Amino acid sequence: MTAMPDDSNVFDLFDDCVIVRDLEGRVESWNRAAEEVYRIPREQAIGRSINELFEPEAQRRETGAEFEGHAIRVVKGGYGALTVSVQSKFLRDGQGEPVAIVETSRPITVIKKADRSDDLARLLDAAGLAVFNTNVTEVLPALASLRQKVEDVRGHLHGEPDLVRRMMSCVTVETIPLAPEQTSTNGGEPPVRALSSLLPEESIQAFIDGIVVVLLDGVPAHVDCTLLHENGTTYEAEIKVMRSSAARDDVRVLLAVRDVSVAREAYETLEASELRYRNLFEYMPIGLTQVDASGLVEMFTQLRR
Repeated sequence: MTAMPDDSNVFDLFDDCVIVRDLEGRVESWNRAAEEVYRIPREQAIGRSINELFEPEAQRRETGAEFEGHAIRVVKGGYGALTVSVQSKFLRDGQGEPVAIVETSRPITVIKKADRSDDLARLLDAAGLAVFNTNVTEVLPALASLRQKVEDVRGHLHGEPDLVRRMMSCVTVETIPLAPEQTSTNGGEPPVRALSSLLPEESIQAFIDGIVVVLLDGVPAHVDCTLLHENGTTYEAEIKVMRSSAARDDVRVLLAVRDVSVAREAYETLEASELRYRNLFEYMPIGLTQVDASGLVEMFTQLRR
């Protein structure tokens, strides 16, 4: 006995991904949630094994055995790694014999929603951090297409600034309020603006080394670059970039930004001062002596008279 074809209609009612495989690992049912999360249409998944659909995992290959835990899945030809919570069990017949494997899985959201507690607000404020939520949903198709054409997507983008600008134009950004009193009065939702209002032209490489890297590799990234204040002035920033949502129709990346302009200016001033003193002692005479010039002062005073 195997999964009935009509079962897919029932499985579409579930928010979790539901995948039914035969004992040889071939997919027999692939529900709507699996299509949305893994971006693989049902007709392409049916009849293929899991290892044909996903890259082999570093820790284990999906052999069809019962399993419960976390897995990192990379769709072959897809846009990046996705961490999911997986539970798979045998479907058994009336005699208790296994006839199929039913798996449910769901993405593990890194940060689903900003915690607006006072403690977190004070902590981030003390650390000098601002948090921005970027919607990068429209960037994924372009990255998926590039991944099929070039081996080194990141290196390719470094040589294609016009393409990077087009990708950036598809990204929106909003400031996440860290405390209730910072929330916008416009329906309680923070204002949405273009990424170009935060990331100036001279910092487009940071888009590649930060947001693109996170989408491709599924791991946090760290970049240093110049950013824009809302009034148009620039500042030097350190940015921690991390994935916050894996939903197909709403892919988000968080930017934790720290303004380091003052610290860098102080360091540069200290370094310049150190350099001046270093040059002073380097070019001074070999020997130093101290003389009493009080007699010369008295002599010059008398000459002036």
